[in-house]
Amino acid sequence: MIADSVLNFGALLKRYRMAAGLTHAELAERAGLSIRAISDLERGVNRKPRKDSVRMLAVALDLSPNDRAAFEAAARRSVGPPAQAHALPGTQTVQGMRLPYVGRAHERARLMRHLTGDGPPLLMLVGEPGIGKTRLLQEAIQESAGRGWGVLSGGCHRRSGDEPYAPLIGALERHIEGQPAAQRREALRGCAWLARMLPELAAEALPLPTWEVPPAQERRLIFKAAAAYLANVAGPRGALLFLDDLQWAGQDALDLLAWLVRSSATVPLRVIGAYRDTEIGTSSPLAQFVADLARDGLAERIELAALPDDAAAQLIADLVSEPAVREQVIRRAEGVPFVLVSCALALQGGGPAVSAELELPWVVAVTIRQRIAILKEPAPDLLAAAAVVGRRIPLPLLVGLAQRLGWQQHELLVAVDAACRARLLTEDNDDAYLFAHDLIREVVAADLSAARRATLHRQVAELLEAQPGDLPIETLAYHYTLAGATEKAAIYLERAGDRALGMHANAEAEAHYRDLVRTLDALHRPGDAARAREKLARVLRISARFDSALEVVEQALATYRTAGDIEEIARVGETIGWLHMLRGTMAEGLPVVTGLLEDLTRQGLSPGGRAHLHMGLAQLYFSAGRYAELGQAAQHTLDLAREAGDERLAALALSKRAIALCELGQVAEGIQALEESRQLMESSGDEWNLCTVLNNLAVIYDNEGDFRQARDYVERALVLAERIGHTENVALMTYRRGQEAFHLGDWARARADYERAIALSQEVGDVRGASYPPSKLARLALAEGRTDEAIHYSRTALDAAMRKHDAQSMRYIQSTLAEDDVLHGRPQAALDRLLPLLDGSSEETSSAAVLLPLVAWAYVERGDMSTAVDLLERAAPLLEAARDRVTLILLLQVRAQIAIHERRWQEAASALDEACAMAHTMPFPYAEAKVLYFYGMLLQRKGKPAEAIQRFADALDILHRLGERLYAAEVERALSELAERRPARVKRGDGGDTASQTRQD
Repeated sequence: MIADSVLNFGALLKRYRMAAGLTHAELAERAGLSIRAISDLERGVNRKPRKDSVRMLAVALDLSPNDRAAFEAAARRSVGPPAQAHALPGTQTVQGMRLPYVGRAHERARLMRHLTGDGPPLLMLVGEPGIGKTRLLQEAIQESAGRGWGVLSGGCHRRSGDEPYAPLIGALERHIEGQPAAQRREALRGCAWLARMLPELAAEALPLPTWEVPPAQERRLIFKAAAAYLANVAGPRGALLFLDDLQWAGQDALDLLAWLVRSSATVPLRVIGAYRDTEIGTSSPLAQFVADLARDGLAERIELAALPDDAAAQLIADLVSEPAVREQVIRRAEGVPFVLVSCALALQGGGPAVSAELELPWVVAVTIRQRIAILKEPAPDLLAAAAVVGRRIPLPLLVGLAQRLGWQQHELLVAVDAACRARLLTEDNDDAYLFAHDLIREVVAADLSAARRATLHRQVAELLEAQPGDLPIETLAYHYTLAGATEKAAIYLERAGDRALGMHANAEAEAHYRDLVRTLDALHRPGDAARAREKLARVLRISARFDSALEVVEQALATYRTAGDIEEIARVGETIGWLHMLRGTMAEGLPVVTGLLEDLTRQGLSPGGRAHLHMGLAQLYFSAGRYAELGQAAQHTLDLAREAGDERLAALALSKRAIALCELGQVAEGIQALEESRQLMESSGDEWNLCTVLNNLAVIYDNEGDFRQARDYVERALVLAERIGHTENVALMTYRRGQEAFHLGDWARARADYERAIALSQEVGDVRGASYPPSKLARLALAEGRTDEAIHYSRTALDAAMRKHDAQSMRYIQSTLAEDDVLHGRPQAALDRLLPLLDGSSEETSSAAVLLPLVAWAYVERGDMSTAVDLLERAAPLLEAARDRVTLILLLQVRAQIAIHERRWQEAASALDEACAMAHTMPFPYAEAKVLYFYGMLLQRKGKPAEAIQRFADALDILHRLGERLYAAEVERALSELAERRPARVKRGDGGDTASQTRQD
């Protein structure tokens, strides 16, 4: 047993009071003290008892002389700092005795440096369960006291109904609740959006905006509010955040934490976290989170190793006095502090020595069971009920369970005291209890019979359901599921999934919907299960996991087919068309959707059902670049949707019809249709498709050369994509923003956006749009003279485009490479790239027409002027109808080159003047520099070297500002040639005019 001489005063007081069989009230009455005074002394809130109080307590407890001497000695020893308000759950003391802090000198030194601001803002403590991470965090909390930090702390629990954003939400909630009312109001200043995360803050009368905010923007505002709260409560050094057991944190919590860490430059924040590396894989969200921040220099980690034997011996020296037994415990525990202490406590309880044959996990379990076995009833039953609740057991819930189990209040209090005295439970303020370690709870729960466990889960759920206020739907779903109450579980699982999706916590939503599908399958409710699969597919689609989404949707389709529900089949058929479009598998999807349309129409499918299937076809035709068929399918969808009164589908059909109109040269009608579609989607809240419409509008303005307007639409679409959490669209919009930056001359921003878009595309896998970012980065790299990089990204883009049969992407990539071919005297190589892309079915669309001026340029370089002229004549009306002023600049340039070749100087100058003015007014500096280069070539051919030099110099000035090297090398070469020729003419002094000499050249 532990000697009284090593217990602190509060623990000794509690031991003697319990031995005397006295309650707090009875002892207070005997000693002439208040009940609060007794409680504060026992809990360590008051660590300096008055001498007269000690004397009166000793008399009231009727202590023997030896006990009284120990009691008074403990009172004299009771000095030190008060209990930490921010302490994390965990075992700092054992039966009232503080354990020594051993074997962590290096780790402690690193923690101290972190507290002084040294190193990255995030420091992670890593190790196996029980290795001492929590204890190290607690030491850091104590060390931070008085150092000028605002301290918050929290911890995760193994999935048992945690809300999205745990443990950060818990750390914020605990800190807010711990603030006095006046300080709380000041701390919450500017943090109104926290009420979306913590609805109870509405009682604080936070000034929330009255207008609606799109979900993605709302998520960003919530994150900013969390950062603002940390800034408000920061001390002189800043805010210090302690987070334990992060291995159970969800993706959405990690997103928030990453956002806070990345904001630490503006919000003074240091974070110390801990997690079990034995429970995460290299591809887990937490591993990726740590790796990403470490790569950016924002995180580092300390890996905790087992304690050496001398430190282990020091740790349990006061718990195990016999050297032989202590050595046996050290040997079997292998330096894991939790196991060391657990085994030592079991031995103190009179249990047998640890057997050398026992496996370590079994030893820990036996240790816990031995500690429970010595408890008197109903303490073991109390632990069993508490284990079902979770790591933290709110007192009202515990009282409710006790009443359901038929216990009297006195029995409950005795059982709680016994469990706390055995250090199986610890007090968490005055309103809850905690298991001293989650492993204790797991062992207790594992020993329950299935029937008893299910009964307790049902009782917990019913108590939670009956509580006033907002229902904890995630927790209810968890408990009803484990209770086997599947009907109830299904209700809360669906609500939990919907709530998570509404908060854009996509990982949480997916988990709840998967549980919902399994539950409904078990209930033999196929129709409901099919609809749940559709919700799951929606989350998977948002996450760009199209293969998985298609598999889930096809399962729903099979269910509807079995039921003969043709309307549901048609609706799912549209989704199948979407997914095949997103996967780039049009050849697979088209016969499926076409077959459904033919078959179901014969069966009397409604107009609304036919509209869904025609929309599925429209998506597939769009992915294949078959714009005439796209227009027909979209028109059918529009007519049928209006007949069925389906405004959402009508808006979508308008957007697809607009694409077809624009591609077929009817741009004005296309813009009108897109604007009408945009208004309908904004009014109906269809953010997913609104993102696409905004992108399509941006493409039109980009083609027209109105890059700033295009950028505005892209920015709006990007906000929507980020709010929805649709990574593929975020990648696409980021690449599009980079394209506008490229056009406007901000090449550094363009590169950053292209690289980020590539990284995002790699996150979601092999999706249809994956070829676009590398194709544009290849173009930029080529322009900057990074030839090897350009080749690498071109190959990457070509491979992706070919896998997805993406003709438009193929045109982008090959046109970049063909321009380099033509510029460097390889016209046939350019034609070999481009001519296969001009197939007869798509040649008359604006998408194919963009290649014609470049093909014509290649023919000019080959000397085939007639073919070049024919191509330009065919391209001009298509590009003018499409209002594609960007490609018209190239067309005018090639037209000028033909005129230069034929010495029609005025016609060439006129074309170049028009092209230069067009590029300058957009503005499109790179295109302007190219035109100026060809203008210089014209003037050189005309025999006007001074004017040619000026044009070349103007071009070179722009190219240098951009950081361009492809055309810059050609311009520099031309200037060098002119510089060499001019002195030669002066030396000859032949008096001939410069123009005639140039013509002879």
